[in-house]
Amino acid sequence: MADLRSGIRRIRDLAQARAMWDYAYWKHTVAGTPTAWSLEELRDRCDGKQIDEQRLHRQYEAQPRVRAMRVANMLPNLPVSREEENLPILQTSSTAYITWQVMAALPGDEVITTDGTWLFPSSDRFADRMDYLQQANGHIDRLPGSDMLVRLRR
Repeated sequence: MADLRSGIRRIRDLAQARAMWDYAYWKHTVAGTPTAWSLEELRDRCDGKQIDEQRLHRQYEAQPRVRAMRVANMLPNLPVSREEENLPILQTSSTAYITWQVMAALPGDEVITTDGTWLFPSSDRFADRMDYLQQANGHIDRLPGSDMLVRLRR
């Protein structure tokens, strides 16, 4: 039976390979479209003004890059996940996106540590998700090689 360290390495290697393909396909999908604003960025641009959520969503959905992603996501049996929540990191760089996917490969949305501490992002904001992934991966990387790691998906 393989030890925990080699299993973690294999999962991260697979996540890296998939993310590289995913990013290349995304880049092809959105070629020629202008950089899009995320919903979070559109909200921030309102500077505390009253926001009509439906209007905000319509503005978001009307962006050519978002439309291109949605149309591409309609294709059946495509082994790519271009989730719109990843739009800010996709638009940053291939290195940032690939690193993000490698870091997200093991912890998922939540982690319960060996001492019973429950780790999860404090919000859906990108910075909070990054902080969570850093904390969760730090815990995972400190596990002894003889431990077992169980990953559950909803």
